[in-house]
Amino acid sequence: MTFHGAAGEVTGSCAVVEFAGRRVLIDCGLIQGTPADELRNQDPLPFDCKSIDAIVVTHAHIDHCGRLALAVREGFTGPIYATKATCELLEPVMYGSVSVQHIRFQEAQVHNLRSPAGWAVADSEPPVIAMPPLYSNGDVASTIKMLKPLAYGQEVEFAPGFAMRMLDAGHVIGSAMVELTAGTGAAARRVLFSGDLGSSQQALLPIARPPAGGAPIELLVMESTYGNKAHPKPRDVLDKLASIIRHAAKKRERLLIPTFTLGRAQNLLYRLGELSREGRLGMPVYLDSKMAMKSTECYTRHADCLQPAIGNRVRNGDSPLHFDELCYVNGRDDSKKLNRLRGGGIIIAGAGFCHGGPIVHHLIHGLWREDCRVLLIGYSPAGSPAHAMANGAKLVRLGDAEVEVNARIEKMSGFSGHADRKDLMDFVGAMMPTPPRVVLNHGEDAARTELSGKLTEAYGVEVLRPIKGERVEF
Repeated sequence: MTFHGAAGEVTGSCAVVEFAGRRVLIDCGLIQGTPADELRNQDPLPFDCKSIDAIVVTHAHIDHCGRLALAVREGFTGPIYATKATCELLEPVMYGSVSVQHIRFQEAQVHNLRSPAGWAVADSEPPVIAMPPLYSNGDVASTIKMLKPLAYGQEVEFAPGFAMRMLDAGHVIGSAMVELTAGTGAAARRVLFSGDLGSSQQALLPIARPPAGGAPIELLVMESTYGNKAHPKPRDVLDKLASIIRHAAKKRERLLIPTFTLGRAQNLLYRLGELSREGRLGMPVYLDSKMAMKSTECYTRHADCLQPAIGNRVRNGDSPLHFDELCYVNGRDDSKKLNRLRGGGIIIAGAGFCHGGPIVHHLIHGLWREDCRVLLIGYSPAGSPAHAMANGAKLVRLGDAEVEVNARIEKMSGFSGHADRKDLMDFVGAMMPTPPRVVLNHGEDAARTELSGKLTEAYGVEVLRPIKGERVEF
């Protein structure tokens, strides 16, 4: 296998597995982060797309699926395997990606065409990199036709003696681990790609369990995003969220919460629903994201993928993702009306990095106000508006505007769908027998280094930390 992304970083997941004359691509994600990071997306994919026999997508997050249509544009002809829920989500995710890429390209062109005269930017302001869209709506349409939805546990054979099945990863709705079986009979061996593993602290999805029985797992390829961190306890998260909302409500503030629309948004809605049922919410909640709405409804359509108790509630018409104070914002006009919101309210909108989506115009109209509060609930890369706010910037560039920060900026964790260090250690510890080798990917080097030492100390496994382009044989 060769790692072409998410090797020493947390985006751009992409690995090629070769066996029995077949080449299978596991994920084809977008690289996110600083402008320099994102510029790498403009490079051709580092393998011949025409030589890839199949693609397997672990889940619908853009850092795992955002370059699928680019692979199609460069000659891949299918099939693309994913779970049923992931296949549902891939269409809006990829079309949304095209839209965001077009908007950001146009904004960069306008920015760079300005002169120092009139309404211009300052002479000292650096140009913005104008990155053309990677693919078109037509490429997305072609990609969607290649999707092959699978049930958890359903086996696909790529070649005689080379098979695959997907197992629940508990990260977001439809997320999957990928189990590859190589060889037959007594000679059969397995490789397990964890994909992104779910956190034991989140309530909506089952905790991922390693496969039991069968041929031994020779190699575990495991994510390590939070390999050096521990998530806070759910009750602590709920109490801190309640405290922030209580202070915002007392001052009749507008509370803006930028969020990723698949997974994190649903974890946030679940916690807000808990506060509502405990009588501790006391503010209207406006969900201003078409993708978050579609993702939330996907959770309710796939009740069988949820924790059993949660699934039963959904089937009985009592979804914990819906509560009395929640309002869906349908359309741009209704979104703009929220700019005149007075008397307090919570606005949840994408994107989590604040570099696009409806959150941008909410911040433009709210960040300069003293009666506004911004709650940052996730990771933000250097160079993003979210990172600037998190680090105390007094001016933040949002799209084509530079906005003064007078709002109160709050930060908290506890909404991630990723496994933390203990979850990852427990996952390896639950594998019987323990795999002799573990490859840590999808993690920055600090996280991989700490987790690597703990895995070796606890279980005696050999741990590999490949860099981009590195080839691992098994």
